[in-house]
Amino acid sequence: AGLYSLSEAYVAPECVPLAIYAGSNMIGFVMYTFSQYRITILRFMIDYAWQGTGFGAKAWVMIASLKARRPDQPIKVSINPDNEPARRLYERFGFEDTGRVGHGEHILRLP
Repeated sequence: AGLYSLSEAYVAPECVPLAIYAGSNMIGFVMYTFSQYRITILRFMIDYAWQGTGFGAKAWVMIASLKARRPDQPIKVSINPDNEPARRLYERFGFEDTGRVGHGEHILRLP
């Protein structure tokens, strides 16, 4: 998924890729886009070995900074419907399920 995402960012300059590090170890990846009407988180991944250690929550500092830059725009993200840990994380930070499904994934929104 990481190689595909970096390739996508290369050919689609509106995609902004960011790495998540624990010390010198890359343990995750975030990619987002800004549009005229919203911010979309395309990827938010934490290595399986590092899940549940608090790094996902720490990475949300980046989400807060995006919201601060564009407070009038919602942030959207989609999740696999079976990924309850991701749903809990997003909901903990104020995301709401929109009731919409895109490409088999549930779409959440931070107003």
